[in-house]
Amino acid sequence: MKRKSLSIFLMAATMFMILGLGVSAPEASTYLGEVTWKAANADGQFTIKAGLSKIGGNYYEIVGQCPNPPGGGRVIFSGGGVLVNTTLFATLTLTNVNSNGKWVGVMRVTINTTTFNGNFWTAEPIVYIPNGDDRLTSWSDPFPQGTYPQGYILESHLYSLGNAPTTGTLRLSGPKPDFPGQ
Repeated sequence: MKRKSLSIFLMAATMFMILGLGVSAPEASTYLGEVTWKAANADGQFTIKAGLSKIGGNYYEIVGQCPNPPGGGRVIFSGGGVLVNTTLFATLTLTNVNSNGKWVGVMRVTINTTTFNGNFWTAEPIVYIPNGDDRLTSWSDPFPQGTYPQGYILESHLYSLGNAPTTGTLRLSGPKPDFPGQ
């Protein structure tokens, strides 16, 4: 009798969990459209194109490219952000596909969703050593300054070593995406 009661209870609990809780399926992102900006910084002007999607609530994702950056190549990026009032704050990771993995960066973007204009700053928080060495535990684990073997080159773009982040502006140059609430 106890066994039959336990089986009925487990079946009822399972049916309640499946049907009764009304748990909805995870929401898929809603693609809002492509945005094109004319960007400018101290190095010049360039174009940035990005696809913008709403994840849900005040959360967004952005994926895009800069096909003509001032240094050459093609920069691709992705990341996410949060809408606060009418401002979208996003953090993006980026890389130049023509740099053979030798360059990555982090970009903070602020976009006014009423005008879709904004600004950005980019930091290059990496240390890159072009020749591998068994004594390093990772590519970002450099030797103490001044102790590199002959032939090694230390490229450092860390803000703490004196290079300020690149700052710039974004001006909408294409159609404004269909942004919720605007």
